Amino acid sequence: ILSKDPFVIFDVAHNPMKIGALVDTLKSSLLHPRGGPGQPHPWGVPARFTTVIGIKQDKDAAAMLKSLDRITDRYIFVALNNVPHWSPADLTKLTKKPSSHELDWDRTSPLLITGSFHLAVVVQSLGLMRQSIFR
Repeated sequence: ILSKDPFVIFDVAHNPMKIGALVDTLKSSLLHPRGGPGQPHPWGVPARFTTVIGIKQDKDAAAMLKSLDRITDRYIFVALNNVPHWSPADLTKLTKKPSSHELDWDRTSPLLITGSFHLAVVVQSLGLMRQSIFR
């Protein structure tokens, strides 16, 4: 967790198994707190994310997005620097969820950044690298 306000998670899950584990963990511990589904989380986190994702070319992007669809309202697909990757346009074709290719996050919806450690540059560009949840 990089920030609670705005709520931002950065996780470097980069294959279908790790993305599936991330989704399961978020659904069980964060999006559905101990009170059960439908109960508000103490941090006020809605059950759906805007998900920023970039995926290396050798990964099963369709399987990764299928898992993420369970917790994502909207995608922001990004290119990865200096590595072969799925193009944002090709990723758009793999999901029916709304998507964009620009970092147009309004900071009101919770944000999940995942898919590759190469996305640390996205975290930095959003000015989130130095934020802390402990402030």
